[in-house]
Amino acid sequence: MSLKPGQWIGGIRTVEDVRQRCFIDADGCWIWRGCSSGGAPSAKIGSRYWKVRRWACIQTRTKAGKPMPAGRWQTACACAKPQCVSPRCAMPLEPKAFAAWLRDAGFVNTPAHKAACAEAMRKIAPKLDARKAVECAARILAGETSAKVAASLGISQSYACKVANGGAWAPYTRSLRP
Repeated sequence: MSLKPGQWIGGIRTVEDVRQRCFIDADGCWIWRGCSSGGAPSAKIGSRYWKVRRWACIQTRTKAGKPMPAGRWQTACACAKPQCVSPRCAMPLEPKAFAAWLRDAGFVNTPAHKAACAEAMRKIAPKLDARKAVECAARILAGETSAKVAASLGISQSYACKVANGGAWAPYTRSLRP
């Protein structure tokens, strides 16, 4: 099948297109079957990538004549199912309310979340001690590339930059910076 210039197969243009890409569960929630970015359902809509729940919320609220919150806002889900993109469940919230929703829904500050954070820190911590942190900062500040220093110490390039800039191990590396 050949397409003429400007024709397009697939793509999301309406909220109905979103619904067609979902599994409808027993609660009536639209469970996204597409890609996720950072755990949140996402898709290319038009010329840019969107968080699907946010896009569906904007479309349905605009069509219904409901105002959107001013300034920055996040879209939470009333059912607390991470892959739900149903406009019925979408709630636009300001940042503080969104943080409270995450905590109340059990996505952060739970024993599992705290254990995952501790495990992530354990993976970084054994690779660096005060002596290696000073060496890392000194080498980068002397002009060596952060990628080369990071590779030799077994840490990520971003963490090596953080050490050199004083974002990590600052008490040990402070005297090295001008």
